[in-house]
Amino acid sequence: MANTAIEKEIFNLVHKIGETLNKDFHILQTEMEYYTPDVVYKIAYRIYHSNGHCIDISMTAIESEETVKIEEYEYSVLQDWEGFKEISMVHLHTLLLKEKNK
Repeated sequence: MANTAIEKEIFNLVHKIGETLNKDFHILQTEMEYYTPDVVYKIAYRIYHSNGHCIDISMTAIESEETVKIEEYEYSVLQDWEGFKEISMVHLHTLLLKEKNK
């Protein structure tokens, strides 16, 4: 699992776009867990792109061992799916920006 700035930005773009189905993207929210009724613990999405890509992206809370409160969130990307092409995070970011700005 990685926690890079671009993965966080990609997650935020996907979250803003939300679930969608169009000629380029099919974005599904696959998981939503709550820490408390108003604080999210984990959100995950699966992204399909018409160029043959399948990407899972998630945001998961990391709790402090001392205070048992959320310290930060970790962002992870998985795209190692058989039969699908890999895509660079920079290219995926560009495609999502175009989708958001439609």
